[in-house]
Amino acid sequence: MSDSSQTDEKIEESNSRDVRKLYNSAMMPGWLCCITLVAAFFIGWNLTVKEAHGSTSEAATESTAEATVSSESDSDSSDVAEPITADSGVVNWSWEEIGAVNDLLEQAETSSDVDEITEHYGLTDSSGNLKNISFVVDESNPNLTVRLIDISKDSDTDGFCMTFMFVDAVDYRAMSDDGTTSWEESSLREWLNGDFYDSLPDDLKSEIKEVTLTTYSSGTAQETTDKIWLPSLTQVSGGLPESYFGGEYTDIINDYNQEGDQFRYYFENDVDPTVETGKGLTGARQDDNQMAWWTRSMIPAELSHDGQAHFVVVDPADKEAPGPFDFVHDRSSTAEYGVIPCFSL
Repeated sequence: MSDSSQTDEKIEESNSRDVRKLYNSAMMPGWLCCITLVAAFFIGWNLTVKEAHGSTSEAATESTAEATVSSESDSDSSDVAEPITADSGVVNWSWEEIGAVNDLLEQAETSSDVDEITEHYGLTDSSGNLKNISFVVDESNPNLTVRLIDISKDSDTDGFCMTFMFVDAVDYRAMSDDGTTSWEESSLREWLNGDFYDSLPDDLKSEIKEVTLTTYSSGTAQETTDKIWLPSLTQVSGGLPESYFGGEYTDIINDYNQEGDQFRYYFENDVDPTVETGKGLTGARQDDNQMAWWTRSMIPAELSHDGQAHFVVVDPADKEAPGPFDFVHDRSSTAEYGVIPCFSL
């Protein structure tokens, strides 16, 4: 037999075996076919799920990356206000910008957080003290300015807030038209929170918050809620030692010391009730003279010069120049003196 014939026979035999295998497969029992088909289905489904999961993971990764980029973009956004470089003078910040910085302070949890914010925005000098800078209240009246005098704990937000005080007197008025001897009932308080407040620009009024003040009247604590208010004696001078009145009237001294802590600006400028220093104080200027200005603290009748209850004024000893000052100087509530009020954001 030729080699060619043998090769043809092998091919035919091989084909015959393939046909038999195919026939046997075709004759596979039904239950085995079902198992085969189910297995194939799950294998295909698993592959599909893996592909889908891979696509979802990739999408999630891309989404996370986009969020990170967005976060980085937010952290690189511009400051809420241009940092202040000057150590003194008038700063050209709007009340919207000042309010935005105050919002950051409200979110501060510690004094260290406050220091970081004030340093970043140039509100403090290299020693960490508040700068002698002022802000214009109303663009239509550039001579009306306020000074940042305190950054204190805010009981409403558990953060911190700014307190401002006008640099010069906004008016010369009596504390009370009818001789009232309490801040709560004074006509000056009514005017400050009424007509004067209404005269302020809307962008400032939208930032001002109400604060609760404690003021003593003849030994009785009175609480008032005010938007515009006068400082107390101790907020300007600092706490009075028990020996201030020669060791007498310690109960009155205790009342004064509960009317508020000394403003940071005055503390940092060494204003002290026990020494004659007025570095951080100015009088209420009138006709180029230094005039006395009101505090909301009261002088009880037993301490006044005429046996009548009066109010404490900050009175410059030298009418021609700032300081020294006589802190506890009483004046009748019907007399007219400078009004240098405060407000908080």
